[in-house]
Amino acid sequence: MSRALKEPQAAPKVTQFLYERTAPDTLTAYGVCQRLHIGQTRFQQMELWTSPDYGKLLLLDGELQSASRDEFIYHETLVHPALVRCRRPRTGLILGGGEGGTLRELLRPECIEEVVMVDIDGEVVDWCRRVMPEHADGAFDDPRAELRIGDALAFMSESHRKFDLIVSDLTEPTNVQNLSTSLFSVEAFQLVHSRLDSGGVFALQASQGTLGQTETHLQIVKNLRQVFNKVETMLVHIPSFCCHWCFCIASDEAELSLSKEVVEERLKERGVKGLKFYDGETDVRLNSLPLYLRKELRAL
Repeated sequence: MSRALKEPQAAPKVTQFLYERTAPDTLTAYGVCQRLHIGQTRFQQMELWTSPDYGKLLLLDGELQSASRDEFIYHETLVHPALVRCRRPRTGLILGGGEGGTLRELLRPECIEEVVMVDIDGEVVDWCRRVMPEHADGAFDDPRAELRIGDALAFMSESHRKFDLIVSDLTEPTNVQNLSTSLFSVEAFQLVHSRLDSGGVFALQASQGTLGQTETHLQIVKNLRQVFNKVETMLVHIPSFCCHWCFCIASDEAELSLSKEVVEERLKERGVKGLKFYDGETDVRLNSLPLYLRKELRAL
């Protein structure tokens, strides 16, 4: 019996290119097929496009925030290295994180009992839940999750609650000068420090780590070191960002240097399943920084 061969599906046709300034003298072009949405909130413009290379592209004020095809690299790197360095993680606080990917990952361990997510732009959160629910994957409906719409600094200032893990998933400052008045300032990090329980860990996305584009990251590390006893940088290539991206882990008491065997053991004992990027071997790679970046960090 002959079986009819299926015609191969044609790749989605690129209809235009989006351009983002990823460095002072660098434009990155993204071929896109269709704009699914554009809207303006009180705080920012939001857009959703489809791309043959990266799936759905979420842009805020014209800057790429997340791509459905590789967002797991970003979110797993942001959350899980910090989680495994928490000895007994039960509670978490997310600053920002509108599309829900960070919440999804922080709720993955069975030992997590409560996560509070604070985002200033409720319209972006609601919109992402409707048009790109695959990012959160049901996390907003998890009974352990509490969503608050408001200013993250105000929440930490007014609340007396403490957390085992705090994760900052905020858009980065537009330039290094803005660090002094942003959620990446020394004062903001001091507030984060005050909301951490004993042995707590702070994790954050911390700007570019590409050669020649590390100024913002280095200032973030400098600010963190004024507040925390221990600060470590991790580096990963995110295809849709077209660059290497830095993440930081900071703590006063937690052991930040772990073997891959300890990482694997903690992931297993906490029932973490379904990861697509992070494991013990990847943890080693994330912490193996190139020489140029190690030299810059040592020089601070």
